[in-house]
Formats: sequence, C-alpha cells, structure tokens
Amino acid sequence: MLKIQIFSNMKKGNILNFLMKNIVYIKIMILFLFFKILISTIIIASFHAVPDEYKKINLWNRYFSGEKINYYIPFSNWDGQHYLLLSEKGYSEAMFQSKRFYPLFPNIIKITNFFIDNSYISSLIAVALFSFLFSIYFYKFASLYISAEACLICLFLIFSFPSAFYLNVIYSESLFLFLLFAFLYYYSINNNKSLYFAFFLPLSRPHGFFSLLAILLIFLYYIVSRKRFDMFFHARIVAVFIFSTVCFLTFYKLTTGSYMAWFNANKLGVFGTSVINIINPVHFFRYIFSPCDNFFSYNNGLVDKIFICIMLPASYFVFKSKNIIFIVFYAIFAYFPASMGYGGGYIRYSLLAFPFLCLSISNILNKRMIFYPLLLIFILVQSILAARFAINLWVG
Repeated sequence: MLKIQIFSNMKKGNILNFLMKNIVYIKIMILFLFFKILISTIIIASFHAVPDEYKKINLWNRYFSGEKINYYIPFSNWDGQHYLLLSEKGYSEAMFQSKRFYPLFPNIIKITNFFIDNSYISSLIAVALFSFLFSIYFYKFASLYISAEACLICLFLIFSFPSAFYLNVIYSESLFLFLLFAFLYYYSINNNKSLYFAFFLPLSRPHGFFSLLAILLIFLYYIVSRKRFDMFFHARIVAVFIFSTVCFLTFYKLTTGSYMAWFNANKLGVFGTSVINIINPVHFFRYIFSPCDNFFSYNNGLVDKIFICIMLPASYFVFKSKNIIFIVFYAIFAYFPASMGYGGGYIRYSLLAFPFLCLSISNILNKRMIFYPLLLIFILVQSILAARFAINLWVG
C-alpha cells in the first residue's frame, strides 16, 4: 500500500514538474485554441446565416451542387480554392491563373490528403498545425528580446489582429509565418537549423524572396557598421536561398513547361502589381491620394488605404527599437505590398508585418489602458472581416 502511495506521489510530482516547466507553452496552447474556436465559430455561423440561394450564386466552390452544406466550405473561399485545386490536379492540369500560387502549401495539402482523403480537412489540419507552430516559434524568437509576459501580450494582439482570421482559413499565411519565425529564431542564435527553414521560405510565398532581400540588407549593415558577425554563416544562408530559388524555377519548368509560369499567371491578376513600383514614389503617392473605388475593393479600396496609413507611419516605432531584424523585415513587409500595386490585399499582407511592430512597441502594449481597448477593437474588426470572408465577400 505504501509503495503504491509513493509511486502515486512520484507520478503526481512528475506531472506537476512537467506542467511547471511547460506552463508557457500551455498558455500559448490555450490562447491558440481560444482564438481558433472563436474565429471558426464566427466563420461557420456567418456562412450558415446566409440563405442557400445566395450561397449558390456568390460562393465560388467547385464542390457546391446544392447538397447539404459542409461546415468546412466557408474556410476555402478565394485563394483557398486555388490551393485545393492545385493539391488535387497538380500544376500541369490546374487552370492557368492558379499557377501563380507558390508550390509548398498545395503540396503539403496533397501529402496530408494521402492519409485523410479529404482535401478540405487535410488543409485545415495543416493550417491549424502551422498556426500553432508559428505561435511557438514567435514566442521563442520574441523571448530573445523581450520578457515572457510581453511575448504573450504580443501573441494575444497578433491573434486578435483584424486580418489574423487568415490563420484559420485555407491560406498560406500560417505556413509562411511559421517558417519565417522558425528561421529568425535559429538565425538569431546562429544555429544551422535556420538553413532548413531558409530553403522553404521562397517556396511558400513571394515574401520568401523578400526575406532574402532582408537578409542581404542585414548582411550589408553588419559589414558597413563593422559589427562582429559570422560571415560564413550568413553566406550559407544566402546560398540556401539561392538554391531554393533554383528549385522553385525548376519545379515550374517540370510541372508547367515554363520557368516563368508563375510570373505569367500573376499578370492575369487584377491587382496590377509591379516590382518596379517599389522604387517609384510617384506611383505610391498618386495611388494614396487618388479617389477610392469603394470601401472594400480589389484595387484602390478605402479599407486598404486605412491600413497602409496606419502601418507605414508606425515604422517610426520600429526604427526606434534599433533592432536591425525588426526594422528591415517590417520595412520590407509593410512597404513593398503597399507600393507595388494599388493596395489590393493589403489588409492580409499587413498581418505578416504586424508581429515586428508588436515586438517594437511591447513596452507600450503592456499598459492596460492601451492593451484592452486595442484588443477589443481588433477582435471586433476581425469578426466583421471574418464574416465577410465566410460569405465570399472581398476583404483584402
């Protein structure tokens, strides 16, 4: 009897020690699940609140035929349909305009679907996993610069950010943010594991190539400022990015017959983006001060301009942090999407820049008078945007 009691106490002690050692990750899991359930509920409720007749007209969904509507359908609107199509048909058979979407995410869905045999569920499992991994690696990266409490506050605001519902739908934002912050964490501690994540970044989104530019600028900064750094480590990272680019182009050549299929397909888009516009301030200011087409619009929408006019001036706080990683990545992720076209999709793109802003102003965010009102505003706006997305209305 005594042995059983001792064994029982040891088990309780081990469990308690495990919980105490991993309390932060348990908090992150609870935070993740809270927002996952909240936003998923809003998306499903919004979709099912709309009459079936409207869904048939408005919802672009290759599976919709009037049968009983599945709960996962509203998570697949807009880009989600392209990712599902690519995961099932491949790049050789998919419609040409789908080929502008980068190959990593649809191929992950394809691999997952091999075990599950449902593209929707496979993609939602992948998105949930990547969103959680992003939160873990964001915390690990952020904890190198700010306190544990400040890290959790930042995560709270990132998950409540107006466009954070994209971390719950069939889009590649969750995958990219996971790869980015896993890369940045290992990069910041000079760990060679960063090379693995560096390889996958350009295969996930155009921002992966922006990340290469960011690393080159940081590399240049270290050289010019004569700071001590591991030159060979940085050179290996750049080499991996270049190798990934070669693999990216080779993939398109093998699957579509053209190295530039992704580029040519992108020309069919409605956003009119051009890399040249990044260095053309005249184009940017002409766009900002031009009349808006509508509040929500593919191009020249008022809501995109509002986000741009918040995110770009906020660069002041990021530069004030004097952290070269925060500065370079925020400047590129916030400015490039704002300047390349006519603001189309900027609400979504701002999600990739916002974590660096959070890190830069973490000392301000821990004040209750700022944190709680901001949190409530963010959740309210995100709920509205998520509801629009669910019924296939343009968000941005």
